[in-house]
Amino acid sequence: AWASTREAADFWDDTAPETRAVVEEALARGFKHYFSPANRLFVEAITTILTQEKSVTDALAEAETAAVQASGTIAGDAIAGPAIVTNEVETGDRAAKITFLPYSATEEWRQYRQLAKQFMAEHPDITVTIKPRGFTSAMNTDESGVPGDCFQWNLPDLADPEERAAILNLDAFIEADSDFTLDDFYPALVEPFRYQGQLWALPAAVTPMIIQYNKDVFDAAGVAYPQPGWTFEDFLETAVTLTQGEGETKQYGFVPEVMETSVINVMLLRFGADLIDKSVDPPTAAFTAPVVIEAVRWYADLSRTYGVKPVLLIDYTTAANTNPGPYFDLRNSLVQEGRAAMWTLLSPVNYGLSTKLTQGLTNVGAAPLPLNPNAPSIPAAGTGYFISADTPHRQACWQWIKFLTTVDANPGMPARRSVAESDAYQQRVGAETAAANLASITQADSTTSDFYQTRWMGISNFWFSAALARVVAGEMTAEEALSQAQETFDAYRDCVIDQGAFYNQKARNDCAREVDPTIPNFMLGGGG
Repeated sequence: AWASTREAADFWDDTAPETRAVVEEALARGFKHYFSPANRLFVEAITTILTQEKSVTDALAEAETAAVQASGTIAGDAIAGPAIVTNEVETGDRAAKITFLPYSATEEWRQYRQLAKQFMAEHPDITVTIKPRGFTSAMNTDESGVPGDCFQWNLPDLADPEERAAILNLDAFIEADSDFTLDDFYPALVEPFRYQGQLWALPAAVTPMIIQYNKDVFDAAGVAYPQPGWTFEDFLETAVTLTQGEGETKQYGFVPEVMETSVINVMLLRFGADLIDKSVDPPTAAFTAPVVIEAVRWYADLSRTYGVKPVLLIDYTTAANTNPGPYFDLRNSLVQEGRAAMWTLLSPVNYGLSTKLTQGLTNVGAAPLPLNPNAPSIPAAGTGYFISADTPHRQACWQWIKFLTTVDANPGMPARRSVAESDAYQQRVGAETAAANLASITQADSTTSDFYQTRWMGISNFWFSAALARVVAGEMTAEEALSQAQETFDAYRDCVIDQGAFYNQKARNDCAREVDPTIPNFMLGGGG
């Protein structure tokens, strides 16, 4: 914000003079915005005006009255009485006013505003206001830190009492609603939101990782397209056949995600391995299990032995590797120039990147990831629709989130069969992508996986990534690297147990730093 800092950092070097003049004028005339109840009420009033829900006069008059009341409460002029919470929608015109926070603050935010208009036309006694969340906000608060009545979020740590205390379990709503049933939902998407037999969210959507492929490359080589049910043996044979050339013109049989560990973690499960040992309580890492060692060696050989894939971002320990930009550029160029036969994708869109990734390609197919016959059940979890525990409009929120499950509201695959298998969804994402998504979900586990309720183990991914990077680089064997990672995690686990830090992020961070002082801060969670 300081002019001297901008000059010292050469901030303006790549900026057009006209742009610099406009920005400096804005900075000179800008003001610091302080969040307060009055500011929030004013923004809400502007929203209702822009969405044509209220006239300018009515919206501002209501905001002024509410702001005066809020100011009096803050100043001590009034004492708030206890909130009375019922499950009934209030009577009167638009009596129940709820706020909803989508998972994303970009395209989905606009989509939900249109859906809110549709919903309010069908439910004249409920007003829905869509608010964007902040990137650093808690799961149920907007960018101003104000809790929403209901919201969309990924799977929380339901074993954490504090996280459960922030949301309502939905069993009572389901039991009381004769028009609602879970039968239309894919079981694999419902079960992750259960904890101790109680359901804490309605599943919204999921984005399974799938394989996309260049049909022109397959056709030129006379290779059959991948099909649901193909194995890792089939995958390797296909990748080897479609890898050609050397150097800057090399065609790769397979190009993974830029963050390669996101691929290997998923592929491990489909290979037949699991990074978590649930035979002990609390669970521990299973890095040295024979099947994990075999899977890591297999993945490393894709680059080292067979040369069917480029090495992207695996090692996060050096400053040079914390900037993924060049890796994204490389991956995009390989796909767009027809030098990638197959690549992974978090379908159907990965925050808008999938369109850019396949720009210029006209003959792209899709298939699920390979799956070995002996692979264990695969967990699946996406986002869900939650109701905040402290909302005074529980029933209104229930009606709203129930409605949302009946429409195609998200970029990912809808959780309801009737929506995901509809012609409209297939037309939106393409028949092959829809089929690949469906195959991925039908291969998924229908029981709750400990993988999604062991957040304290998340840091283990860093040590696993470091081990994988050493194997790919040829610095260690798979056995050596994974044994080292297991020892580090075991020391971390002992510390977490001793400190009782399962739900204390700062204490967990301290344990991680104690056993590995070289761990980068960006790999640690908040609170430390």
